[in-house]
Amino acid sequence: MKVLFFVRDIRASSVTFIRRQIQLISEENEVLVVTIDHEPEFSINSFSCVGIPFQDSFWTNKPFRRLKEWDVFFGSFNPPFGKRLRAVVNDFEPDLIHCQFGTDALFFLDHFTNAKEIPVFIQFRGYDASLMYSKESYKRRLRALFKTSWIHPIYVSNDQYNRTLEQGIFPDKKRILYSCTDVDFFDFNPKNIGEEIKTFQLLQVGRLVEVKGHRFSLQAIQIASEFLDKYDIKIELLLAGEGPLFLDLKEEANQLGISEKVSFLGGVTPQEIREILSKADCLLHPSTTTKDGGMEGIPNAIMEALAVGMPAVATRHSGIAELWCENGGLFLFEEREIKNYAQIIIDLALKNLKFDPRISRNHIVKNFSTDQHRTQLSKFYHNELGVPSTQKAELAHES
Repeated sequence: MKVLFFVRDIRASSVTFIRRQIQLISEENEVLVVTIDHEPEFSINSFSCVGIPFQDSFWTNKPFRRLKEWDVFFGSFNPPFGKRLRAVVNDFEPDLIHCQFGTDALFFLDHFTNAKEIPVFIQFRGYDASLMYSKESYKRRLRALFKTSWIHPIYVSNDQYNRTLEQGIFPDKKRILYSCTDVDFFDFNPKNIGEEIKTFQLLQVGRLVEVKGHRFSLQAIQIASEFLDKYDIKIELLLAGEGPLFLDLKEEANQLGISEKVSFLGGVTPQEIREILSKADCLLHPSTTTKDGGMEGIPNAIMEALAVGMPAVATRHSGIAELWCENGGLFLFEEREIKNYAQIIIDLALKNLKFDPRISRNHIVKNFSTDQHRTQLSKFYHNELGVPSTQKAELAHES
């Protein structure tokens, strides 16, 4: 099978999870990635990429920018880009096209009419099924597009899918494809919970942006550290990631009087994350709906922590609750409820919360592993390519 992926920026550090997905599909299929780039041909993770430059002409796209500002029409137009895109697609002759993000799919389809009605899968991941729903022009285009027989949306959680229905946007089918974690790489290695704690080390992994809720972690740490001082337990917070809020968060830590308890690690590799997970005591992930309505899907950092046997504290945000299982190591609180957030941290440090890390590990392996992801996505592909019913039955049985 030949699969063409479209990703605006395949090199970005923020799309590691997309590169992982493409790598999985490339192991059994012929894959080509089309991206916006000035380098015409290159490879990443052993799969081939074609870069097409997009020069935004002020005069050509001025009407489209104005229509977007007025929320009348959501789209773009660039004849040179479209001509090159159509040539690449026609030359590759894909069996199907997979667009990452709803916004990228609209951009792609603005420049590719798909006269041959090649099946097009659109994978919604976060802001494209939350923040963008505040734009009526965007929703109108999705409603119209979803009436097309060759459009097949995919969502990263049940919560995201249900939120889409609430907007009056109706996909052809319910397709839920959870993001995945490499459960072999992030192998089960829980800390000995019976050991006495002198320093409770907390870890938060993610870009330093509003939706990740770092400021709430800082506020919760201030409350928890003051309480745990009475038990001679120190708190350390490691923040792994880069982003525009770096200086703001450093200043907030200073104002809260906890700067000596917070370490900014900057960007980290998967190998470094695994090493940190083996030493830290708990993962924090207080994802928070942004002021303009932006939301996440299901953060991979939580999956990775639960896979290695580390407890995690997170918000009931978007699809995060779908990682929860009874007696497992995920503890949830409502967004912006700082006191509850701090209390969970305190109770974990004092060993007041009982959990079995193996339960969460098994849940991740069963529902959020790379094998599960590959099998489910392949099933979606084959179902829309007209695979014989006997083969569909075999695929369903395997999954």
